[in-house]
Amino acid sequence: MLKKRAAVLCGAAFSVILLFAKGSFAEEEEVKSAKDLIMELAPLPPAEPVRRTRGLVPRPVASPSATPVQAVQTAPAPTGFSTLTAVQFVYDSDELLPVAKRQLDQLVIALQDVKLRHSRIQLIGHTDAAGSREYNRNLSVRRAHSAARYLVQVHGIPAQRIIPIGMGEDQLLDPYNPLSAINRRVEVVVVN
Repeated sequence: MLKKRAAVLCGAAFSVILLFAKGSFAEEEEVKSAKDLIMELAPLPPAEPVRRTRGLVPRPVASPSATPVQAVQTAPAPTGFSTLTAVQFVYDSDELLPVAKRQLDQLVIALQDVKLRHSRIQLIGHTDAAGSREYNRNLSVRRAHSAARYLVQVHGIPAQRIIPIGMGEDQLLDPYNPLSAINRRVEVVVVN
């Protein structure tokens, strides 16, 4: 149910969220594979230019079997990013959980793929709404830097490919449950 609610809240055509908590953190949580991450993070090919004839704009004909979901998946991503991936943390901590490390390990494999080899990423830290805004802002920055340190020190990803920033509690993933574990996360966003 939690995954369904998060998908509804973040149902934009250009975003994909990976969630690790079904209410609590557990070691058996799913980790997206590098192959799945490549498909989600790799920029889409440029759309074909629209040809104009005497002021008329030809429109593509949708196949009878096409659904709105299929149409959304083929739409070009907005300039600047392709997808979001969440790496979650324990309450009031910037320590990476083992499941978060496994997800970052898969991210490293994806970042080494030819489709993402030259991409830069933003690591955007977030918190839940417990505590003061200033404290949460600082904690979110620490979380972003913790994920960046892991990528650089453990896997040798060049630091210039990573932009860590903190948002504090400003962008709750579950605004109806501001203390939920899914709000304590770092999002990974491909920016070029």
